[in-house]
Formats: sequence, structure tokens, C-alpha cells
Amino acid sequence: MECGKQEFLVTLLVAVLCVWGHVDAYLPTYYMDEWCSTTLDLQVQGIESARVLLRPPSRGLRFLNCPVTFRALPGRRVSFRFKGFHIRASGGGRGRNCDDDHVQIFDGVLLRSELTGRMCNGGQVPEGVYTTTGQEGVVRLVKKSYVDDQLELIVTSFHLAPCRSAEFQCHNSHCIAQHLYCNDYDNCGDGSDMCPLTTAGVVGVVVAVIVVLIVVVVLVVVLLIYRRRKTCQTGKVSSSRW
Repeated sequence: MECGKQEFLVTLLVAVLCVWGHVDAYLPTYYMDEWCSTTLDLQVQGIESARVLLRPPSRGLRFLNCPVTFRALPGRRVSFRFKGFHIRASGGGRGRNCDDDHVQIFDGVLLRSELTGRMCNGGQVPEGVYTTTGQEGVVRLVKKSYVDDQLELIVTSFHLAPCRSAEFQCHNSHCIAQHLYCNDYDNCGDGSDMCPLTTAGVVGVVVAVIVVLIVVVVLVVVLLIYRRRKTCQTGKVSSSRW
């Protein structure tokens, strides 16, 4: 029985660690509207990646012209991966071509080298881009007027292979922090760090395994008690015959 208890405790500990590893890999959320004309430095924030929304869901935009600089860790670059995009053109004519209402990403802080064109729902939005040399990139919002706009952007610090032991190598040769692997966000930019099971799915599987283990342990305990009682009864019957 002691061996069974030890095996159960070890299995339970491993399951808890697996769940903790996934829960701990969440991404902190930042809002562009609260970082306008400033720099969100991933090293200063103590993070490798961030989830960036245009604005808090509870309110509208405060700034219609909002450039935000994102700085990767030293010696690395920064990648941008869109998970959601809803930047509406506020009028007809030129607005439909994203001239008056758009988001644009630049390589570096001088807004000269474009990583994307002017993007809005009237045009094609690339899933992801990344800086080519430096560790800084700028995401700039330009709006003529606010029309329930929102976006979700995954910003990740990376460098090119070879990767270190504490890093995950993406299929596109990007090296990202190991804890970003399988965190429900596409930090690689090519989907290679995504897992078949989401965090919720992993938690569900772990909970199901724990429940099954508990049921097995209860059945084993009941069986041992039954066998012990039967042995005792057999012993009493044998003693009475003598």
C-alpha cells in the first residue's frame, strides 16, 4: 500500500507541475492607448513577450494618433503577430483605402523603414512581421475618428538560430524563451510553438487523470479492506474448529 501511495503522490505532483508550467506562461496585457508616444521595453518590464490591445475593452480611444515603440531584449529583435484586427475606416473615398484610418508597423524608431503598409479592414493585413536588424519597432495608429476599433497583437523578443538550451527553436529559425512554448499564443509567428491541446485542454486532461487516479486508489483501498476482513473471518473460523 505504501508503494501505491508514493506512486500516486508522484503522479499528482507531476500533474500539478504540468498545469503550473502552462498557467505560468500567460502573457501580460498592455494597451497601446496607455503607451502612446512612449517605449514599451520588454527588458524593463521583465518579460519576453506581451499581449497588446489597442485599448481597454471598457472604454474608447483617448488618442487618435498613437505611435508606440516596442523594444526587445538586448541583442534581439522584435516580432509582431496579429491575433485580432478591427480598424475600421471612418468614411468613404480615401478612408476605404486605409489612408485616414490605419495601423502601420515600422522597422526602427525613425518611421522611415516600413514593415507593413497602411492596414485597416478595407485592406489585407499580414499575420506577422518582425524587425530585420534592430531591437526596436514602432506600431502606429492613425484615426480620423474612433469607431469601436480594436486589435490584439502578440509582441515577442527573439533572435535567429542557433538557439540556447533554455530556448525553443521555431521552424522559421526564430529562438524564443522556452516558457513561451505551448502557451496558446503564436510567439514564433509561424505556429510551430503551438500545441494541439490548449491550456484549458491540458488542464482538463490533467484533472481527468487525477480523478481516475483517485478512483483507482479508492478501489484499491476498498479491495484491501475487504481482503483483510475476509482473512480475519477465515482465521476466526479456523480457530473455532480447534
